[in-house]
Amino acid sequence: MRPIYGIDLGTTYSKCAIVGPTDGQLRVFDLDKAVDDTRRIPILRSAVAVTVDTGRKVAFVGMQSLVKIEEWDEGDPPLRRFEESKIWIGQDLTKGGDAPPWPFEPHDWEYRPEDIGAIVLRKVQREVEADRGPAMSRVVVTHPQYFTDTQRYATRQAVEIAGLELVDTLTEPDAAAIAFGVDASPGKYMIFDLGGGTLDVTVAKIGGPHLEVLASDGLKRAGRDFDSLIFERMVRDYQVLYDGFDTAYLDDTTRQFWMRDAERVKRQLNDPEQKLAKIKFQCRNKAFPDGQERKLVVRREEFLTDAQPIIEDCVRCANSALENARLKWSELSGIICVGGSTRLLPLREALQRESGVELRTDVEPDTAIVRGAALYAHRIATRPAAIISVPTDAAAANAVRPSSAAAMAKDVRLIGVLARGLGVKALDAKQHRDVVVNLVKKGRQLPLPSGERKTFRTAEANKPTLEVILYEGEDSDPDLCEVLGKVELTGFPPGPAGQPVDVLIEIDGNGTKHLVVSAFGQRSEAMIQFDPARVVHADDIARRRDFIASLVVL
Repeated sequence: MRPIYGIDLGTTYSKCAIVGPTDGQLRVFDLDKAVDDTRRIPILRSAVAVTVDTGRKVAFVGMQSLVKIEEWDEGDPPLRRFEESKIWIGQDLTKGGDAPPWPFEPHDWEYRPEDIGAIVLRKVQREVEADRGPAMSRVVVTHPQYFTDTQRYATRQAVEIAGLELVDTLTEPDAAAIAFGVDASPGKYMIFDLGGGTLDVTVAKIGGPHLEVLASDGLKRAGRDFDSLIFERMVRDYQVLYDGFDTAYLDDTTRQFWMRDAERVKRQLNDPEQKLAKIKFQCRNKAFPDGQERKLVVRREEFLTDAQPIIEDCVRCANSALENARLKWSELSGIICVGGSTRLLPLREALQRESGVELRTDVEPDTAIVRGAALYAHRIATRPAAIISVPTDAAAANAVRPSSAAAMAKDVRLIGVLARGLGVKALDAKQHRDVVVNLVKKGRQLPLPSGERKTFRTAEANKPTLEVILYEGEDSDPDLCEVLGKVELTGFPPGPAGQPVDVLIEIDGNGTKHLVVSAFGQRSEAMIQFDPARVVHADDIARRRDFIASLVVL
């Protein structure tokens, strides 16, 4: 039996675990060194610094990337550090905006977020095998509940570029539910997952014959939003000294230093006994060569005041998920806190006040997701016939104990819930504008394979062509939803308006979506493709895999 690893490829940190193929023991691997360099730790910062060293193209990952950027000076070869690149995966980088500068001339390479994810995965593979783990080739990788289809597809591409075989993907809250369910009493639980890049809130039944997801919700709120509050104070403080100072003066290196200092301040202020935190910082680079060192004092009460809107957003998201599940707080058996950012005490206190429900920390927040991924991976490796494949935003297996493989021998039944709605564009006759008509609602439990059908009517007479566009999202405005794909029919005979158009959305057992359109005696089908600007083109995968394999990863 070839083992399958579980990997939490996180925005801020990544982890890896496996259930031993012979002893059945769950092991979380140490992937990096602590800041003080005195011990090994299981969390690897998802940060990559690329440079050239003695003619070799090198990628430093995790703590090594931080050490390299701190040691770098003007006389050294060019260096660029990519951090939290997961927030850009599956995004259209051609539109610019706040996207980091991906091209890197010394490597003659235009890096994409999928490349950075692949480099992190290669580092994970190296550290695991160096720590006497079985050879890594097959993996289960987690992703946020609220990733779009395109983002999930791009995550799969990162695994492929790393040269690994992706067996399956799993949502982060589903993985956490599996890990928590090892010792949980049967009941309805909320999985509150606040990591570095996203907030995912899932309500699920845990225990019994299977794990069943009842509802989910999410926000682009995360731990880095709290760090940004301190960062913004640093910028304002510098503006006091230098009138007209702007973040445009912060190069990539300086910005990352400031964000790292901001994170350190946040952690200090999370201690109720810590009334204030002090920090020294400076901006000095080619764009701003005369910047002086500044000392900033941040009081805990000021930080909490600034953080209140973010905390309120997180609590509202929890209420929304509960409402989608048609439950009251009193009907929950507990709230499972997952992700390092749930350690923020003011957030926990706000959740406790709002819900009156026990906050559960039975599983260590930083490794809960990877533990669940490893358990799920072991199920696939040992009992493939028992797995019912579902889309990546669906629930995972029922809870199992990690003490031995024999304890994991129960049949697995997976019940899915769509994280985002699916619909097609149609003309609203009353509003005289195009709207997205929902066919499959967000949060809908959907046995797979499955399909949803709706009949529309043509809006114009004598129309020779018909285009049906599939969208993902909840808004009726097409501009606020994501285009997944389209079907076009041509060559219609002249005819009046109001002709029937049958639209079918099919989702197969692997979560792949098909759009089928029938009209005027014709039938056309399209498997959903992805915008090449948002993902790596299929023809480019091999080239990127070869390039990433040529890098020296340290």
